[in-house]
Amino acid sequence: MIERSKLPLLRALSRRFGTTDAALSEIGHLEAVLTLPKGTVHVVSDVHGEHKKLKHIVNNASGSLRPFVEGRKTEGWRHEWFYEHKFTNGGSIPDTEGVRSENWSYVRYTSVNPGGEPPEELFDLKADPLQLKNLAGDPASAPLLKEAREAWKRLGAQ
Repeated sequence: MIERSKLPLLRALSRRFGTTDAALSEIGHLEAVLTLPKGTVHVVSDVHGEHKKLKHIVNNASGSLRPFVEGRKTEGWRHEWFYEHKFTNGGSIPDTEGVRSENWSYVRYTSVNPGGEPPEELFDLKADPLQLKNLAGDPASAPLLKEAREAWKRLGAQ
């Protein structure tokens, strides 16, 4: 049974869409657009145990992850992502920025050594998934370190 309050809307839509079925189909589409998760990039900050905020982020961002989770092609997706961590917990945790790709992880400790080059970490995630061997100082890994630094500059500027 159709609610009485929706009859004027249905009449207007049927004039535009030709039939009641077409109008109902459009209403279903519009309701889906308004309620289903959006293909949106969310930046998570200041969530720290706040269930409502985290639930909102997950509900609104989860739709864009569906192709990835289902193993479908994700053409046009980034294969690297930039992150920053500025919550220092009174100075006990250093500020960090970094980039993670499918194959490597790069971290810069930005609050350590102010005015100079910050300490860096670089890990080959395929060979070292537990991230135990820092390759940042290894001359053999210089090309990979250069790639990671360039990704950090490029993504951090966006």
